[in-house]
Parts: sequence; C-alpha cells; structure tokens
Amino acid sequence: SGEYRFDISKYDAYEVFHCDESVAFYEGLMLPRIGAFDHQVSFPVLLDEEDIIIKSVDPFDINTTQEGIDRAEGNVLALGCGLGYFAYMAAIKDNVSHITVVEENGDIINLFEKYILPQFEMKDKITVIQSDPYEFLAKLDDGKYDYCYSEFSADENVGTYIRLKSICSKFSKMKVAYKQESSALAAVRFYILMQMITGYSASDIRGLSTFLSEDLFYTESEDYLVVKDMLKDVVINNRDQIDYYLDTENIKHLLDGAVVSPTSTQEEEKGGEKS
Repeated sequence: SGEYRFDISKYDAYEVFHCDESVAFYEGLMLPRIGAFDHQVSFPVLLDEEDIIIKSVDPFDINTTQEGIDRAEGNVLALGCGLGYFAYMAAIKDNVSHITVVEENGDIINLFEKYILPQFEMKDKITVIQSDPYEFLAKLDDGKYDYCYSEFSADENVGTYIRLKSICSKFSKMKVAYKQESSALAAVRFYILMQMITGYSASDIRGLSTFLSEDLFYTESEDYLVVKDMLKDVVINNRDQIDYYLDTENIKHLLDGAVVSPTSTQEEEKGGEKS
C-alpha cells in the first residue's frame, strides 16, 4: 500500500539485541537491556520504499509497550497505530470498553484496516481516526476518554514527547502514559545538565571535554533546543538548585509547563504542614 510493504525479520539463535527499555543506573546514567534467544525468532515488520524498518512487533516493542497495556482501562485513546499491537492487546482486556486510534498517515491506516484489523477477534472495539495527534488533543474535551497511550517512542524524539506532555497537562480526568517515558526523562535530564554546563566559562567546558565529547556541549539538535527553551526562565544560583532541576519529578513539572523554583516549593510544603 503506497510506499510501504510488510515483511518478516528475524533474530538468529544467540544474536544479541536490545530487548527492553534502558534502566537508570547511577546519576542519571542509563544501562541498556540486551538479550538473545537460543533459537531463531521471527517477527513482522513494515518497510518503507528504501526497505528500512519503520514499524515492527519485535521483543523490544512488546516489552516497552507492556506497561501501557497493563494500565489501559475504560474508553481508551491511542496516539499512533503502528502495527496494531497495543490496540490488539488492549482490546482483549475485559476492563477496556473501546479503543480509538489516532493516526496521521493514511497509508498506515489503509494497511492496518485492510490486512491487520480483520484478524482481530475484538475488532469491533477498535475505531481508527485519521488526524494530526496534536490537533486532536488540542480540541479534545477532558473526560471523553479514561486513558490515553502515546505509541510514539518517547526516547526517539524527545521534542515530540515534551510537546505531547505539555498539551496533555490540561487533562485531569484522563490518565496519560507514554511509551519509553523513563528513557525520555533521562534524555531530558541529560540535556538539562548540558545546558547547565554551558553556563560555565569556555575554559571550564574545555576541561570537561577531555572526558566527554565536545559534541555534547555544542549540540544544536532539535531536542536540545527544545529543552534549552524550556529552561529560559530558570535561574540557578547554588548546588541545591542544580540537584532540584535534575530530579525526575521536578523535570516532570517543567514538562507540564510549571516552572517552580525550589524555594517556592519548599515554602508551599511548610505551609501545608502548618495547616
């Protein structure tokens, strides 16, 4: 259909592959999870016109989607179609009443509805809408859906994750989950650290660059620029504030558009204790 085609890919016996989301280790460092089978394993993929895999249902995709599937309940909204793995697994859950899949690419929708969806035993629980996900969310009334799951791999495009997180901060009745969010938060934390480092003098940066690649400090990637803009109103004067803005929960506050200083937060907590 269009520029895409289905195929089967495989892992040979004892071939090492990235099998799950990386895990936080120390000071924000992420350790990759790798695995291997003792036999050959095949899995479906979708290839573009250059035969590059753009969608798959491989062990990594299955494992990184599982948490989103476990949390799905009620009337579910899925951002992105993929090959329908999340939609299928959510649809077979008794506590899921319906799933609305929002996908922007018409060719992907045609492939899904023609070849994949008819094979689902719970296909009547799934509706596909062609729409830009950002525009769909911007017009969405809070409470129409009970749960939203973003199929976009957050760690592959941190800018997309940040934008979705900002838009979804308006929802209080709908629970929202993001694929590979832990990895995305680790990436944001890294970019925040890099932005802090660029506040030092050029000589300080050159000294650090003996241990780390200079590319880390002078990156002009889209993701880095998004984080840089996010921090434009943040002023850091001491070590405690550095720790504060590198904390995962406070990074989430930043992503929700709430730039809260350590001092004001501490004062609010003290006020709460008095009451």
